Amino acid sequence: MFPHVSPLLLATPAASGPTASPHRYWRVVFGSNSDGNLESAGVVAFAEMEMRETTGGADVTGSGTASASSSFTGFSAAGAFANDGTTTEWASSGAVAAGHQWIKYDFGAGVTKAIVEIGIQPRVAAFYTQGPGQFKIQSSDDDSTWADEWWVVYPGGSNGHGYVDGSFKSFTKPVVDQSPSANRHLYWRISITGSNGGSFVGARNIEMRVVSGSIDETEGGTATSRSNFSGLPPSQAFDGCFGDAAQTEWASNNVGFPEWIQYQFPRAVEITELKYQCRGIGNGQAPSGFDFQYSDNGSSWTTAKSVSSLTWTGAEIKTWTVP
Repeated sequence: MFPHVSPLLLATPAASGPTASPHRYWRVVFGSNSDGNLESAGVVAFAEMEMRETTGGADVTGSGTASASSSFTGFSAAGAFANDGTTTEWASSGAVAAGHQWIKYDFGAGVTKAIVEIGIQPRVAAFYTQGPGQFKIQSSDDDSTWADEWWVVYPGGSNGHGYVDGSFKSFTKPVVDQSPSANRHLYWRISITGSNGGSFVGARNIEMRVVSGSIDETEGGTATSRSNFSGLPPSQAFDGCFGDAAQTEWASNNVGFPEWIQYQFPRAVEITELKYQCRGIGNGQAPSGFDFQYSDNGSSWTTAKSVSSLTWTGAEIKTWTVP
C-alpha cells in the first residue's frame, strides 16, 4: 500500500516563458535586407506591428507615439500601430545612407512595458517581400541609450519568415539570452597581412554581428583605418550597403602591410560573425590574409581569428565565424 500523494504534488511545473524588464521606449532595428531584398538596402514595410508582454498575448500599443528612421510619403510610422489591418501601413523611404532602418514606439511619460514578443502583419499581395528579414529588438528609458533585447535571424529565401497576407507572424524573445557575454570589447579590427591587389587593399562593405545571421552591429560608432585613398574613407565600408549603386568603398593608400581597418563600438560587444565584401574592380583589391582582433583601449590587441590564402573575384562576399 502506497501512501496517498496529492495530484498537485505530481503536476509538472509550468514552463517559464521569456521575461523582460519594463521600459518606456521600444524599437525594432532592421538589417541590410528585407525578405525580398537580400543584401540590399531596400524598402522595409508592413501593415501592422503588435508589441506584447506575454507570448500570444494582447497588443499593448495604442495610446503612445510611433516614429521611424524614415517613412515613404503617405506611409507614416503611426500606420503600423493603427490596428486597422491594411488600411494604413508603414513603409521606409528606401536606403539609409549610413545605418539601419528602425521603427519605434514611445509608450508615454510614466508608462513602461515589458515586451517579449512582436507581431508583424505584412502588406498584401506581393508586398510581403518588403517584410523584415533580419532585425533586433531594443529597449530604452531615455530614447538615447538603447539595450539589445533579442535578435531575429534571416532564414533565407524570398519569403524566409513565411509572411502570409492578412496574418500576423510572431517573433518571441528566447528564454535563454542570445547575447554572448564572455568576450565583449569596444574595438574590433581587421589587420590585413597581404592583398590580391598588390600594394592596395579595400572593401565595399564590412559587417560584424553579435548573433550569426542577424543584424550588422556597426552603427553609432567610429570607423578608422591605417590609411585611406582620397575619397575612399573607412566609414564607407560600414555604411550597410552591399552591392549599392553608388559603390561606396574603402581603399588603403599604399602604405604597406599590415594595413588595418577598425570599428570602435559605442558599447562593448562580442562579435561572432564577420562578413566582408571586396571592391568591385578586378580581384577587388581584397585581403589575401588577415588577423581579426579586439581591444579594450584601441592600442593593445588580441587576435580572435586568423585567415590566410584567400582568393577573390570582384565584389565577392565572404563570411567567417569567430573564432
